Amino acid sequence: MPRTTPGSAQNAGTADPVPAAVLRFLADHYIVDSRVLVALSGGPDSVATLLATLQVSDAARLEVSACWVDHAIRPAGELAEERSFVETLCRNLGVPLFIEEITRGEIQRRARAEGGIEAAARNFRYKALERARSAESCAIVLTGHNADDVVETMVMRFCTGSGIAGLRGVPALHGLVGRPLLSVSRADILSYLASRGQAYRQDSTNNSDLYLRNRVRHELLPAMRSIFPAMDTSLATLAEKAHVDEDALSAMAEAMVAKASPEEPADGYTALRLDAVAFDAAPLAVRARALYAVAEPLGVARLPWRLVMAAARSAKITGRLASGAGIEFTRDSGAIYARALRDERTATSAATDADGFSIVIDGAGDYRIGKTLSCRVYSHDSPPGLRRDAFTWPLWIRSRRPGDGVALGSGTKMVDSLLSELGIPVSARGAVPVIEDGRGIVAVLASRLGCRDIYRQNDLVSATPPAGFVAFELKGDARTDAI
Repeated sequence: MPRTTPGSAQNAGTADPVPAAVLRFLADHYIVDSRVLVALSGGPDSVATLLATLQVSDAARLEVSACWVDHAIRPAGELAEERSFVETLCRNLGVPLFIEEITRGEIQRRARAEGGIEAAARNFRYKALERARSAESCAIVLTGHNADDVVETMVMRFCTGSGIAGLRGVPALHGLVGRPLLSVSRADILSYLASRGQAYRQDSTNNSDLYLRNRVRHELLPAMRSIFPAMDTSLATLAEKAHVDEDALSAMAEAMVAKASPEEPADGYTALRLDAVAFDAAPLAVRARALYAVAEPLGVARLPWRLVMAAARSAKITGRLASGAGIEFTRDSGAIYARALRDERTATSAATDADGFSIVIDGAGDYRIGKTLSCRVYSHDSPPGLRRDAFTWPLWIRSRRPGDGVALGSGTKMVDSLLSELGIPVSARGAVPVIEDGRGIVAVLASRLGCRDIYRQNDLVSATPPAGFVAFELKGDARTDAI
């Protein structure tokens, strides 16, 4: 069926913020005389992206296709209605539609190794969109991410400890994925659809507070905006400042890394070498970025910040600067070495860390973690246990992660180092529960493996008699339940 486009080159609708943003994005990135693929979920953002792209397609000389991805997470009836809607919409618009599906339950299975259901669904979605883009020979995939999404993302990144690189917001173009509506609010998108009488579908998971983004959207952001009415504008300014700073610091680090030379693999290691003189002369922020950069090609993912900073700050002139998470930073003969550990111990540790357990509790009681792990939390008057006055509720009981540290009398110490001193092998450390409150790790329950428990140093309560203790009893196989 021949495609019909709403609008023409003469009246591309650029006075409306939605098509104007799409046209501006296409011009900024020189996307003309091309075929583009719109990620079409059926929700208002993606429907608006499709309509606006068609509206300006004559002006930009574009051919437009769409792709709908079925994650098989929501109820089958809801998905069937959504699929029927996008098929009818694309048929009426004359837009070729690709359908990408996955077996029901597969996303949940992948969540164990990919960091949760949201991450597994996102990974599948982008791989599916890339398959459709390649099959249709499209120059780019366009998604419906908008200005509200940027605010949500920045707040989540800030609250989870992001550096300035993460506070730059969401890039308009990342690889072959474009986000033309990042400057457009959700309110403007809904107004655009209403003006055209265009229906859309609502994803039921958007109303569920089981997902972090939804809790941020429904609970946190309304409270923040009530106190800081200009928050969205302020975050846009913050993102611009972060761009300027990160571009400068990254450029300095890249210049240092560009001179890094590879070393021949030996003794189970693959290594990259940085010049120590240039490293020492660089600011701390640049040294840290250089270490992250040389670790990346070694295949080390999710390098802990504490580990990198320990190496970047080290005053040693020879020997090991820091190690953990499958990598070791050393210094010798005027060079800084980043070595990725490839021995059996690291492989075992990585496999153990892929499986983990996690639960947030707000008081005493019996808790179920996944299918096979249970936890009883109760109060009593004498040790062992965690002093009632040494922490604040709620508590997060979880498996340990690379880079975890606990405050002791001698300063913060890496949990992996403590477990090593207790003689706990790498292959068993994934079974050791870590307990964390709002200020950090309060306890490492090594008694689960027959060793002593380790508690956070708390000078504010150490001089007063304890008011009681909280004990934790975990039963079951801790390594069979995904975070």
